[in-house]
Amino acid sequence: MSFMQNDKVSSYLALVRKHLGSVPTNIQDEILQAVEEKINYKLELHPQMNMDKLLFSIGSPKNVAQRELFERGHKVSSIGGTFVKWFTLSFLTLMVTFALLAFFVFKNFTPFLDIDAKTGRVSFFGGALEMNQFDGSFYFETSSSDPQQDFVQISGSKTLLDTDKKIALAFRKSQFNFETSEDSTLSWNCKTQGIGSFQPQQKDAAVTFDLKSFEVLSCDWKIPEGREIDLEGSFASIRFQKPLFHIKSQLNRGTIKVLPDKNADYQYDLSVLNGIIGEFQNSPNQSSYQIQATVNSGKIDFVEPF
Repeated sequence: MSFMQNDKVSSYLALVRKHLGSVPTNIQDEILQAVEEKINYKLELHPQMNMDKLLFSIGSPKNVAQRELFERGHKVSSIGGTFVKWFTLSFLTLMVTFALLAFFVFKNFTPFLDIDAKTGRVSFFGGALEMNQFDGSFYFETSSSDPQQDFVQISGSKTLLDTDKKIALAFRKSQFNFETSEDSTLSWNCKTQGIGSFQPQQKDAAVTFDLKSFEVLSCDWKIPEGREIDLEGSFASIRFQKPLFHIKSQLNRGTIKVLPDKNADYQYDLSVLNGIIGEFQNSPNQSSYQIQATVNSGKIDFVEPF
């Protein structure tokens, strides 16, 4: 990098540190190092790119700081100062008053239960919670009450039919943890700072989720045994905990960690264009669970089962 580019990067990193707020210094240093590595990596891919354009493509210092904190599980503070805090408290008090009024109107003028006999859909509280009485699936959304995080909590489940062989997820930036469900129920428990649609769609023998409308997403999934999970995303940190299901994963950048079940057999087909692959051993059993993963830049790790 030229002197001017170094100066621009230093100014950019200084702004990122500023937006990290009161986070401990060692965490700040770790985040700044990660951001700088992303800048250098992008510069290697596009050496002729204008530095202002390159930094713009990574994101504003504020958004970068919030994203890095979110991915590490830290609270994201978007407001500060005594005046702002008191103003926010007053605003929240007013919002609670309106919420109570809305609840009163909602409770007295919205039907508690609505049943559509043709489709099997049961709707509670005007659609706040919906359930399909034929397959037992349900869906609801709730917002987090923590004003410091401003997260949205999204939870739901769907009972899969025998014909539902695959679950497909398309996403942008995500942190996913996958475990095996105890029955035929597919379930998810997520938090996000973005706004988007989380409704599963049925396509032939696949249940699909188009999650690309979410800027950042963190989810715990439970996958029914014997199914196939198909993942496609830009950037992710993914962990498979004792999977008893087949896996196909395509990432542009990120990490995949596999902790196998010591009582199950697996066959691996793994590829990392720029990065590292851990030591995986294939089982000769032809009925093994198939794990296929491709990462353009990143790492696929083997975690020793316990």
